Amino acid sequence: MLDALFSSDFIPHGHCFLWNPGIVWTQVVSNGTIALSYVAISSTLAYLVYQLREAIPYRGMYLAFGAFIVLCGITHMSDVLVIWKPVYWLDSAIRIATAVVSAATAAMLPSLVPNAAALARATRAAHERGIKLETAFRELGSVYQRTKELERLKSQFFANVSHELRTPIALVLGPIQKLLADGRLDAAAQRELAIALRNARVLQRQLDDLLLAARLEAGLRLEYADVDLGTLMREIGSNFEGLASDRNIRYAVLAPEPLRAELDPDKVQHIVLNLLSNAFKFTPASGRIRLELAAETGPDGEDRSVRITVADSGPGIDPADREAVFERFRQLDGAPTRKKAGVGLGLAIVKELVELHRGRVEVTQAPEGGAAFVVTLPARLPAGTPVRAASAESQAPAVELAQQTVEALREPDKAPPITSIKGLPIVLVVEDHRELNRFICDALTSEFDAMPAFDGREGYVRTVDLNPDLVITDLMMPGTSGETLIRQIRAEPEFDRMPVVVLTATTDEGERVRLLREGAQDFLVKPFAVEELRARVRTLVAMKRGQDELIEARRATEAVNRELETFAYTVSHDLRAPLRAVAGFSEALLQDHADALDAGGRDYLVLIGKSIDRMRELIDGLLRLSRVGRADLKLERIDLTQVAQEALADLQWEHPERRVDIRIEESLAAEGDVRLVRLVVQNLLENAWKYTRDAGNARIEIGASALGTQRAFFVRDNGAGFDMKHAGGLFTPFTRLHREEEFPGIGIGLATVQRIVARHGGRVWAQAAPGHGATFWFTLPARANERAA
Repeated sequence: MLDALFSSDFIPHGHCFLWNPGIVWTQVVSNGTIALSYVAISSTLAYLVYQLREAIPYRGMYLAFGAFIVLCGITHMSDVLVIWKPVYWLDSAIRIATAVVSAATAAMLPSLVPNAAALARATRAAHERGIKLETAFRELGSVYQRTKELERLKSQFFANVSHELRTPIALVLGPIQKLLADGRLDAAAQRELAIALRNARVLQRQLDDLLLAARLEAGLRLEYADVDLGTLMREIGSNFEGLASDRNIRYAVLAPEPLRAELDPDKVQHIVLNLLSNAFKFTPASGRIRLELAAETGPDGEDRSVRITVADSGPGIDPADREAVFERFRQLDGAPTRKKAGVGLGLAIVKELVELHRGRVEVTQAPEGGAAFVVTLPARLPAGTPVRAASAESQAPAVELAQQTVEALREPDKAPPITSIKGLPIVLVVEDHRELNRFICDALTSEFDAMPAFDGREGYVRTVDLNPDLVITDLMMPGTSGETLIRQIRAEPEFDRMPVVVLTATTDEGERVRLLREGAQDFLVKPFAVEELRARVRTLVAMKRGQDELIEARRATEAVNRELETFAYTVSHDLRAPLRAVAGFSEALLQDHADALDAGGRDYLVLIGKSIDRMRELIDGLLRLSRVGRADLKLERIDLTQVAQEALADLQWEHPERRVDIRIEESLAAEGDVRLVRLVVQNLLENAWKYTRDAGNARIEIGASALGTQRAFFVRDNGAGFDMKHAGGLFTPFTRLHREEEFPGIGIGLATVQRIVARHGGRVWAQAAPGHGATFWFTLPARANERAA
């Protein structure tokens, strides 16, 4: 057949191939290879479209492109065929079909370009998102590993700390128990040692919980034993009978005998002790608590599981919180005013120990009205699980653990009442922990009258009743917190100076800053040294007492000044009438009977007149001085430049013979009582005018200068001046630095200036030197104490 097809007898295109067999076979091989390749490509595309027919986009395009490739392959096969056979119509038909498919494919491509570009972008974006997702997943995995490592380190830290603290706690408990066993101690010492022993046991219990939580996280293994669970429940429950009696709680332990189960007895004891501790913590006096054990049997009559129920008549647990209550360190009442203390591990340990036994625990509403915790544990273990034989040791409860649990719940013995010590500074101690409250009061009794209060509300009431010199307050207290107490104290103006010391267990700087803003003065971080407590209280009380004494002294001084002002006003006013009479009669005697008097008598009458004038001047000065302290201030803007000009104009009119170089700064302004400030300027200018009398070139200058954020006004002269060693009494009434013969006066003017400036909240002072003049400065610290714009 091949011979017939590819016969060399006739080759239509022989001339085209130069009748060279090599060229002919090159054409045959190349076109055949291309044709086979096209067929293989199109077959692969067809298979791909078939396999991805649900997901692949543009399937029609793929099929058209495949048909185009197939026809191209057939075209190349046709090229081989026509070398020997002139089947040109067939070749033409194949080429027409190829052209049609090619044109159709080319026509389809432009419309697909936007969609293909969008698909490419979406694919790229999806790829990038995939990379980000993969990166995030790797980071999440890394974070998860780091979190696991942190959890492991945290558990290890708790375990290490708990182990390290066991030795010093043992060395605290042992010597205390030894001392208590010694009957030679007095009652006070035994009471303090009992407090130390009780709190050391509470601390040991908390450390045991931390250590157990760490062991659970690290993978605690149970040690199973065949135990009589009924006997175990009764022995555990008996530890709480005394506590129930003290609180008048109806306490029932319902446990059948016998009830055997394969459990870890130590861990079951821990479960029951934690549940009973929780029940006694939240059940009020005269309430009810029930510990009940029951068996759940299967169809074969054997005990399949045991159910332990601890129910109480406390406040119960809201259904929304019944899952969260088992989380570690979770306390449903986590506010600073919570009524019950704790670290939030007890119920979390219960849940983890129960689940380790392949059991379950749930909390429901108790028939008694409070919460009911129901623990269900399998009574039998799977076959092959190692179980210890029953023994007395395995059935005996952990006496020490039970003692610690009950001790933490027991109210401390009532100490003798604190006796008030009259005459000592009063320190109010507001602390809800009664033993710590008593310890602080006893530590302060040697120097202070320390009085207790046991919550914020009582602390505020006693603050109002006692008006103490200092308050020491805890932050976290039931009802009213220490922070609220501080705000209540600071809201009362009468307690504004009362120092408050905060007892805190935190060293957080943010909290300290907030409390300082609320009004606290100092902090004591628990635990604290007694000497540190005494030193801080001693310092703050001394400061407060000093402030009180200064305020009382100021009030007494103000009262004396008011009395003196009243006295001066009354005396001055009452002296005017007799003085007028003396002056009138003396003047009438001199005018009407001068002839009857000799020269000496007339001189005496003239001297009496001068003395009367001086007395009038003195009385006027006293009246002005008394009015300064009695008048109400009416603040307004004052043009000091104009006031100075008017005062100097009056002086020049009274003494026209004087030639004084006067310099007044322009636009001086202040705010004050215009009548009183005018008196200040007049007195200072009269003072300068008087003491420049003997100056060759008398000069008086009025101006202002910057003094920090204020402006200080001054009156400067080049007169007689004075020695600065006498400046201390310069503003004291009736004090004079010059003799009456040199410069007359009564010593009231500068005292009046000082009194007026002080009433405006300013101050006045002087600088001088003998023979070189003096400068008097004063400030008026009001809003307008500035140079006018």
